[in-house]
Amino acid sequence: VRPAPIQTTSQDINAVAEEVLSLLDYECRRNKITIHREFTKDLPRIMIDSKQIRQVILNVVLNAQQALRPAGGNIRVRTFPRGDTIILEVEDDGPGIPEEDQEKIFEPFFTRRDGGTGLGLSIARRLMDNHGGSIHCRGKTGRGVVFFMIFRPKAAKIQ
Repeated sequence: VRPAPIQTTSQDINAVAEEVLSLLDYECRRNKITIHREFTKDLPRIMIDSKQIRQVILNVVLNAQQALRPAGGNIRVRTFPRGDTIILEVEDDGPGIPEEDQEKIFEPFFTRRDGGTGLGLSIARRLMDNHGGSIHCRGKTGRGVVFFMIFRPKAAKIQ
């Protein structure tokens, strides 16, 4: 499935992330999962297709939520500037991803979860690539995972 053409507008990445998180709050609370928000105020607006970036954030946070079931846990969503980029970070304290699988998880149809399609993260990577950004993960088995969505000013036309 090909994503729709990108239609960028100037957006506040914190507001876009908050839209997604507010949709997931109830389900997370029901599953003993707490979402912690750590948004840097006054970040520059960025030129993105907010619908596509909401999909990226949704896919990543849903993966974190699924990793924390049934025991529950914490998801931390943070935004901050780093050099000439803006980072949106999603971290969970779940079981983690083995280091040897950390690049494979972005390949279509690769999944470690029963009933998973293996498409969510591959779609997220494609959408981030189309925006001139990138998505990466880091983690260790038993220590959770951190996903980094990196928005580059020259590619994303940060204003």
